[in-house]
Amino acid sequence: MISVISSRFMCFELYIEICIFIKKMFMATVNIDSEKIDKIKNGGPSKEWNDRYDKLSTKVSHEEITEVEHQELLTLVPISEQWAYDRLVLMIELAELWDVPLEEVLKRLKIKPRTNIYA
Repeated sequence: MISVISSRFMCFELYIEICIFIKKMFMATVNIDSEKIDKIKNGGPSKEWNDRYDKLSTKVSHEEITEVEHQELLTLVPISEQWAYDRLVLMIELAELWDVPLEEVLKRLKIKPRTNIYA
């Protein structure tokens, strides 16, 4: 009788350990998701930076940019491209974690394309 109780208790202890492990894994995944989401939504250049980039890009498209402004824009372009790349990598990682298409990540995070696109 004691051995039956002892083995049941050991099974219960094992069950509790497994539950704790699963909870830790779940919380780690939630933290990873939260960090990625925060970087995707808030990790890029500031609003002022984006406004300046948009202003200079508009001047280029209207052929109204000075040489100094053009040089400034040339320093901003690599930053913009790197941020777009980093953000895309994070969104792809989330898509893989959530096992959904990339488009679903965009929907869930309510991410819309920028209104100003310069080619």
